[in-house]
Amino acid sequence: MITASIGFILSVLLGMSAFASGVFGQDCFFYHHNTSDIYTTAFFGLPEDIAIGTTIATVDARIAFRVELLPDEGDLQGGAAQDLLEVLIRDNSTVQIIVQKSLRNLLPATRSLTFHLRCTGPSGAFTSLPFLVTILDVNDHAPSFTRRFHEVTVGEFHAVGLSIITPSMMKVVDGDLPNTPNTELNYQIVEGNELGYFAIKNAAEGHIILQKKLDYETGPRYLKLNITVSDRGDPVLSNWTSLVVIVADEDDQDPVFMQEIYSVAITEEWDSFKEILRLQARDGDSGLNETLKYEITDGLHNFLHHFVIDHVSGALSLLEPIDRERLPSSVMGYISLTVQASQANAPRRTARCTVRISVIDINDNGKVL
Repeated sequence: MITASIGFILSVLLGMSAFASGVFGQDCFFYHHNTSDIYTTAFFGLPEDIAIGTTIATVDARIAFRVELLPDEGDLQGGAAQDLLEVLIRDNSTVQIIVQKSLRNLLPATRSLTFHLRCTGPSGAFTSLPFLVTILDVNDHAPSFTRRFHEVTVGEFHAVGLSIITPSMMKVVDGDLPNTPNTELNYQIVEGNELGYFAIKNAAEGHIILQKKLDYETGPRYLKLNITVSDRGDPVLSNWTSLVVIVADEDDQDPVFMQEIYSVAITEEWDSFKEILRLQARDGDSGLNETLKYEITDGLHNFLHHFVIDHVSGALSLLEPIDRERLPSSVMGYISLTVQASQANAPRRTARCTVRISVIDINDNGKVL
């Protein structure tokens, strides 16, 4: 019978008549140890970490002249059982099969051992007892990320629900037998996702998806996630990796002027082409800082031609002097201009500001009598 130290027996098929590869007679037969039940076929499993020296089966051979452990015909393992197992005969009839070499590293190439015991009697007639021993995987390898640290860049326009990283980008290896609980994986984000930007779509596969829209201007620009992967073996084994998510700015913001209204004063004698002031706007996408183009789009119509703005620098200058006396009384000595800044690569993205220019009168007209 199979000893209790083996762990567990898958199955043992009993029979009441012996199968003889040779001839029948008053010769050798196999019996369950210390019973009168004939032993015909044995099936059981052995954990791969079973200790050397462990007895895996004990049978009685009556009447035995010789007992041998032989490979089965067509044994694909090339007689591995003869190398790994040993047969001992005690008390002339008790036969023990003992592990003499480690079964580790047999999997996955060798998943079972097939062999038979041959009992030869004094007349030369023999009986065979077939064995099928399944090698059972032990969960002795933790799943392991091939890299301890990962990094991915995700843009503001990345759609919610889409993956930011896939299993092929964050590979895991496990040395245990494939397609068993020992290699079934479970991924978890255990730290760094307090704001809820990310989720694992399928815990068994490790697809990490965007769960909440990113915003470079108002949200975090750098997030570090700690991710674990564990198997479903007994005991459960696990490992971890870090994933750094860098948020990339994208063109989703209009330019912004430093001020909505600029006020400046010039005299009637202000020199032509002399700079009045320099307007400044910036790209609302602080991570992009696209080039801006400045232009005057509106103002007191009869006086627009008196001004010019540099499209690149935003410098506003006077083209020709202005006589305050010629300004309409309704403007009270002020000229208002509307200046627009637009992105050179995306003209639809614009910003506007107002420039209020006060024209200071000088005594350039004589007395009227």
